[in-house]
Amino acid sequence: MKKTLSILLAATLVCSALPATVMAEGEEKVTLEFAQWWENELPEGKMAEIIANFEEQHPNIEIKLVTNPYSSTHDALVAGAATGTMSDVCGVDGTWIYDLSKMNALLDIDTYVEKEDKFTADDVSCVKVGGTTYMIPVVVYSYHMYANMTLLKEHGITELPTTFDEFLADCEEVNDPDNNVYGWITALSEAYPSSSQDQFMSWVWANQGSMIGDDGSAVFADDQAVADTLEFFKKCYDAGVVNPGIFSMTSSDMQDTFANGYAAFMLTTCSTINTLRASNPDLEFTMGAVPVKDGLEGESGVMYAPWGLGIAANTEHPDEAWEFVSYLLSPEVNTEFAGYANAFPGNTKSEVVSEDEAFANAYKIVQDNYLTNQMQGLPSAEELMKNLTIQSQLAITGDQEITESLTNAQDYWNSIIKE
Repeated sequence: MKKTLSILLAATLVCSALPATVMAEGEEKVTLEFAQWWENELPEGKMAEIIANFEEQHPNIEIKLVTNPYSSTHDALVAGAATGTMSDVCGVDGTWIYDLSKMNALLDIDTYVEKEDKFTADDVSCVKVGGTTYMIPVVVYSYHMYANMTLLKEHGITELPTTFDEFLADCEEVNDPDNNVYGWITALSEAYPSSSQDQFMSWVWANQGSMIGDDGSAVFADDQAVADTLEFFKKCYDAGVVNPGIFSMTSSDMQDTFANGYAAFMLTTCSTINTLRASNPDLEFTMGAVPVKDGLEGESGVMYAPWGLGIAANTEHPDEAWEFVSYLLSPEVNTEFAGYANAFPGNTKSEVVSEDEAFANAYKIVQDNYLTNQMQGLPSAEELMKNLTIQSQLAITGDQEITESLTNAQDYWNSIIKE
């Protein structure tokens, strides 16, 4: 998805000033469940504020927030899809859409998009399976290399590394295992299902690599950037600059460790800005580009992941559910929401408004490169990512040759993708 977000950097927050509607006499109030993981990743109270504004303008609709961690939200949606008990409106990741659509769990929302007067299909990214729209991103996050400048400056490092060699050298400079300080904190763990996408493929895409070929099949064993990246991971692991919990950590574990000052570098989403600011206000950090191989020229791929909205097929109130989706995607509200989230808005008529310096750096990186994520819409995406995680672990520890791991992953992926 090359620079598909038509976005402008603004200095101030654009606040919604939409008129409130009046509930007709005798009109029954509808309660909608909204299941998501977003509330905990936004600044405290901001999700409640957005909901309150919606309810004020739509007095016939009440929103009941159901907030769980990311992985728990996924598990609950799958369980609800199997039993027809999904929440009316669901926060969804693009990697979940294929499987949920095959379970007939999500509502076809094309008709609603066609009739919408706040935006058009050209203003948003309609995520489709088989030509049918099941999800629209509310915001989009890019992934970048976080740098603990407090720790780096203590060792005389003031410039961010841009190449593999520079990155490893900086990691070795700050590495202090006796005090549990490591150059690089990362995770390739089955407890963190998307770790192979977030933590490994982000590096591959930055190095202009690919995991899916033009014919739609997996090409791990045939793409040199994939092999070079896995080899670099093993090199860093062998050098001892990677945290010892690499194969067991969750995303939250990784972020907490970085926030507490025990690592110089961490690769994760822009949403982590809010988490770090809240966890350790004294931590000086910034974001830079993912390092690339020496001599690489041209633009790099920057991984993105959406916070998407879908409507449950089992909802008894599809019109009211769409009213809520429409509200969050309206230009003014979408601008406000994206500003709270330190993210790019899903509606291209909205604006990028974060004043956070770290996010401004991330925004420039995106402008200079291109957004990509080949996992979006793949079948059984969770299982695919888990398989790649396991094969990567075996290669990094030396229990299996890199070529064997990549061939095994490629064969497994194609057995699913080509079904």
